[in-house]
Amino acid sequence: MGLVGRQVKLLLDEGFDPEVIRSALKRLRLKGLHGSVLPSLVNEALNAARSPAAVGASGAGPWATASHLPYLDPTSEPTGFGGRL
Repeated sequence: MGLVGRQVKLLLDEGFDPEVIRSALKRLRLKGLHGSVLPSLVNEALNAARSPAAVGASGAGPWATASHLPYLDPTSEPTGFGGRL
């Protein structure tokens, strides 16, 4: 119980929502995992709480937009795919 208690205290001190920590503790107990994985379970619970609409259809997250174009250096010729990109 000492390790789990310390992990919970650290997570609370970092500002994580107690409900998210409770959810992670429940998963820890149900899966029979070691207390050291609690921060990962909290992260998992936080990611599961996000709505799928916030992730986007591509799965790349809210920062990915349809208008994004990757940087292409205009001074260099393409070298991959036989000179065609």
